Amino acid sequence: SEMCIRDRKIISLKSNDQDARYISKNNLNISRIRYLRKVFPNAVIIVPFREPLQHAASLLKQHLNFNKIHAEDDFARKYMRDIGHFDFGHNLRPVNFNGWLKKNRELDPGTIEFWLRYWVAAYNYLLTEAHEYLTFFSYDKFVENPSGQMEKLATALKIKDRQNFLNLVGEIRSPKVHDTDTSQTDKELLTQAETLYRHLLDAAL
Repeated sequence: SEMCIRDRKIISLKSNDQDARYISKNNLNISRIRYLRKVFPNAVIIVPFREPLQHAASLLKQHLNFNKIHAEDDFARKYMRDIGHFDFGHNLRPVNFNGWLKKNRELDPGTIEFWLRYWVAAYNYLLTEAHEYLTFFSYDKFVENPSGQMEKLATALKIKDRQNFLNLVGEIRSPKVHDTDTSQTDKELLTQAETLYRHLLDAAL
């Protein structure tokens, strides 16, 4: 993909610096795990996650925000499309993990159920089909125990200057808690999400 070509160019420019590290953050990287490992076999791939309802509510909020922006500014919509951001808004193109979209064609992306089903499909795929390439990182554990989780993250990332890295603990802030109305949400889905969340916690740092 264009993203990987760009990343390879940047990394090659830094290849003479043995201490150089390059970080790539892209939501859709989770659909490219096997390819990323093939192209960057020494990469450490960190996959963060939150409690599913809060995570889904956050995704829904982002989607609604981008819907508003794209409706008011056509340039913003075209710009985000042209740089390959299809995560939210009018450009939304959900990743069809294991065919979940085909089973949920009627779902409205403007509802929390859509994003919760997307969350389940995505993390179930990552946990069952790509887990050997990944390091899962619980944001909830991180907020509860910043120092301990930063220590584990420093080890996973093979950070050399650990002290400067660990000094960042003071900048950690608790996330905003979103209101979630699940009265109309499928109960079986809620159970699936909670069970998957517990499995992710077991697999996480």
